Amino acid sequence: MFDYPIINNIITYILSESTDKFVILKLVLTFISSFGTLIAAFAACYSAFYSRRSSSASFISILIKDYSTEQYLKSIQLLNSWLIKYDFVNKIIDIKHKNTKTYQKINISRRLLAHHFYNIYALRIGKMIDDKVLKLIMPIDKVEIARNIVEPFEAINNINYDKKPYDYFGNLYKIKMSNITKGILDLNNK
Repeated sequence: MFDYPIINNIITYILSESTDKFVILKLVLTFISSFGTLIAAFAACYSAFYSRRSSSASFISILIKDYSTEQYLKSIQLLNSWLIKYDFVNKIIDIKHKNTKTYQKINISRRLLAHHFYNIYALRIGKMIDDKVLKLIMPIDKVEIARNIVEPFEAINNINYDKKPYDYFGNLYKIKMSNITKGILDLNNK
């Protein structure tokens, strides 16, 4: 009948003079159905795992592409130009309270960069990427920008800003919180 001895034996037994052939046939079919379901579940897990990796790769590609745009470059340059000004903290706090157009531009730049770094952090914390991939996305110069340029503006904007992404990235390369950020936090704690 079939080329499989086990199946032949089962079918032969069922067709023999067994008293309850229907029950045995039902058990065999249930077993076969269960086995098929198990294989389908494994296939679904396998598919989900590789779909997740593919989605992560697409998102990573978008993040890398976005960071290389002129808008990001201008945002970094704008924030950096304010950091190098004499008495930076008092000047930025003054224009923040006055809500000038200059501060609005600075805040848009801060938000753009801060959200970029937070998205990368969310990928890592969500285990969509490991530290090896993270270091490809966040090389040391990018972490220095996050810690030394973006983080001080985060501290000025909100004393209770989420420090975890900056600390996590800093720990990758042993880059500590900048003295400017520490000064801002100290100033607000007084």
